[in-house]
Amino acid sequence: MHLMRFKPKPQIDSGPNKQTGLSIEKVPFLGIFAIENWAKKGLIAILAIYAGVIFWTFGDYGITPDEGHHIAYGESVVLWYTTGFQERSIFTWADVWLYGGFYDTVVHLITRVSPLELYDTRHLCNAFAGFLGVLIAYRVGALFGSPWIGLLSAVFLVLTPRFYGHAFNNNKDIPFAVLYLLSLYWQMKVLSALPRVPWRWVWVAGLVTGLAMGIRVGGVLLVGYAGLFWGAWYIFYWRDGRAAAGAVLKDYVLRMGVMAGMAYGVMLIFWPWAQTDPLHHPLQALTVFSKFPGGHLNFFEGQYFHSHDIPWYYAPKWLLLTLPEFVLIGLLFGLGMVMYRSQNVVNLQTGFLGFAALFPLFYLIIAGTPLYNAIRHFLFVVPPLVILSAWGVYVFTNTIESKWRAGIYGLVGILLLVTASDMVRVHPFQTVFFNRIIAGGIPAASFRFDTDNYNNGYKQGVRWLLDHAEEHGANPIRVAGGGALDAMLDMDRFVIEDIAWKADYYITTTNMQLHTVIPGEVVHTVAQLGVPLLYVIRPDTTLKEDPLFAQSRFQFRDITWANLYRAEGRWQDALALYEKASSLEMAKAEVFRSMGSVYQEQKAYPKAVKYYQMALGAGANSVTTGTELGNNLQEMGDIGAAVPYYERALGLRPNYLGALTNLGGALFSMGRYQDAVEPLEKVVCLVPDQSIHFQRLGLVYYQVGRTADAIAAFEKSISLDPRDILARYHLGLALERAGNLEGAESVYLEALTYESHRSDILLRLASIYQANESFDTAVRVLMTLLEHHPTS
Repeated sequence: MHLMRFKPKPQIDSGPNKQTGLSIEKVPFLGIFAIENWAKKGLIAILAIYAGVIFWTFGDYGITPDEGHHIAYGESVVLWYTTGFQERSIFTWADVWLYGGFYDTVVHLITRVSPLELYDTRHLCNAFAGFLGVLIAYRVGALFGSPWIGLLSAVFLVLTPRFYGHAFNNNKDIPFAVLYLLSLYWQMKVLSALPRVPWRWVWVAGLVTGLAMGIRVGGVLLVGYAGLFWGAWYIFYWRDGRAAAGAVLKDYVLRMGVMAGMAYGVMLIFWPWAQTDPLHHPLQALTVFSKFPGGHLNFFEGQYFHSHDIPWYYAPKWLLLTLPEFVLIGLLFGLGMVMYRSQNVVNLQTGFLGFAALFPLFYLIIAGTPLYNAIRHFLFVVPPLVILSAWGVYVFTNTIESKWRAGIYGLVGILLLVTASDMVRVHPFQTVFFNRIIAGGIPAASFRFDTDNYNNGYKQGVRWLLDHAEEHGANPIRVAGGGALDAMLDMDRFVIEDIAWKADYYITTTNMQLHTVIPGEVVHTVAQLGVPLLYVIRPDTTLKEDPLFAQSRFQFRDITWANLYRAEGRWQDALALYEKASSLEMAKAEVFRSMGSVYQEQKAYPKAVKYYQMALGAGANSVTTGTELGNNLQEMGDIGAAVPYYERALGLRPNYLGALTNLGGALFSMGRYQDAVEPLEKVVCLVPDQSIHFQRLGLVYYQVGRTADAIAAFEKSISLDPRDILARYHLGLALERAGNLEGAESVYLEALTYESHRSDILLRLASIYQANESFDTAVRVLMTLLEHHPTS
């Protein structure tokens, strides 16, 4: 085949707008709405259809496992500001403080004024974040010299099923992916116009990069991309030979400094935890994410893997399995053009986008970063890959002879229609899409890979239940299962049951074979393309030999049943099943930790210590394991041995409240008062509304001689709980030490209004009267003391 020389058309947005007067192209973000040709008119039609589909279907998507945390986090960021940085309980939650709160904060504010239900509002907002991503994909594609590349990019992204499905309820990965792409767009605009770049472009590049970092600190990669490729332009493309090297370097450093500084500042605005230590905490978050603790399970290639044990090729293989065929073919076309026609088709912008798509994948592989939930954590590389695919199709077809072009576009068009048909057929389960060419489609892939790990099926199961559940007179219908059932069910008709076999209905996903755990009558199945994704079961233990349950491939069935026995208080039954499950190598850490918890609940502390230590030896890296081990050692009186375990837990999660509180108490009990100050100060910062924590901090201050600080801490404790007699007693002692006997007398008298015959307070009050030589009053107080405490 004869290859014609491909000459890209002049770059769109290759420099500052030269037109006079105000135009929509001159305003950042608004320029994307300009309509100049048929490609853009086609974009408007696509976006109109997409918006209509969003409004029609957004209520069909389920509530994901993470949405509750996102709701609470957005509210807490708002409280962080409205309380003058005093609301710090946000830092005690499970890992949410490691993320920026930009998107959660914006959506929280929208939900406060939206007429829609909470989750519907959130899903609609999320869907339009995906809508914005499609719009940005058009603009990025158009930067390669033709709006038709932009149009192909938009169409390809809309019809990428996994991106489309996640766009409705993935509150973290989709917003980050969209802002990641928007940052790439503005950085590419700057790259195309160097060295005469409008400063507002540099500012906007910094702004959107900061917003991406304000969702995930990993967005700092975007700053690195700019530094690398802008620097490459100055090195290889600077044409003014008269310019001194110092001037060139100054220009580069100034632009990078403005962009990076803007990005960092914007990130801090939406990230409370980073604000408390702007230099150390973002670096700490990056370190945690690179070796994220936890044992999330993955069903991959027919086997179960913990997130930290996945094969090195986990990420690239998931992309090969789940990107639609037209994207894969376009990437092959693009790769072919790079290999054989690179002098004609590759420029710095193409390299920039390719680097931004591929570098994160190489980093994940090299760093061994724990991953789970299929492509969710690297979803942000999908839009750049899709745009490169669209570029590959366009460049290839413009390079070959015209008689072959219709065939190529016809092939791509057929693949687009097939994928669109699949998306309609599996609605609302686009997130379980697998391509045919590599994965064999959803039916074949479901036997070897995770399916509905984002709980969309629960919404469909609940809809069936609302229409078909059998009433039991005045008694509510008992429902057990996973998912956010309480947020989807009518709680006037239903009640959540913790023990599955006591429920009238059990709703469970087929992901990880969870549907095979509780036997019963299957009354409804949610399925797509013949693949069951969720079951509604009427529990019946007599059916445990039914093939669906007896031949379970779920490796953790014994653990699940043991957990249920434990919740029911059947300790021995639980321990027997845990012991049986301990033979499964990958479950040892979880099993031993659970056995330790059972013995702890029975106050069998030595056995609890034994199994918690076995859990740590088996690789458990949960902060709760170390903390509970320390608790049990402390209950046994071995306080010194408990301290290292608290410190180990804090090494994994520096703000873990349980470990901080216990460490401070242990150090205090050992007489290490100065060492106890730091953890207890952190506790009151994290939980500034609980009296007991200020009281403990006051005691530590008192012991190290910081009397004024002790007084302030006790006063704060009393303001939170005026009936706390012990805090008043200690405040009185601190005031006495400070020489303020009058203040101490007032505090003691006020304490006696709550508990009039408390011996320790009466004794201190008498000593004050004695010191003031008010002997008659002192005698009366002591007589009252002896009257009520004759053995004192």
